[in-house]
Amino acid sequence: MGSFYLPEDEDSLPLGQDVHSVCQEKQTFGVVDGVGGWNKRGIDSGVYARELMTNSLIALFGLPK
Repeated sequence: MGSFYLPEDEDSLPLGQDVHSVCQEKQTFGVVDGVGGWNKRGIDSGVYARELMTNSLIALFGLPK
C-alpha cells in the first residue's frame, strides 16, 4: 500500500488538513479528513486531524501519551 498528497493549490501550507497512516506491522491504515470548513470558525482542522491520528496510533501500539 502506498499514498501521496496532491496539494489543493500552490499556496497550500506544508501541513494540510488531512492525515493518513499506514502500518504494515499491525496491518492497518487510517485516514482522517480535517474538514476545512471549520477554518471559517477559527478552528484549525489540521491540528484536530493530526491529534486524532496520533491518538489512534497510541491506541494501536499501546503507547503511553
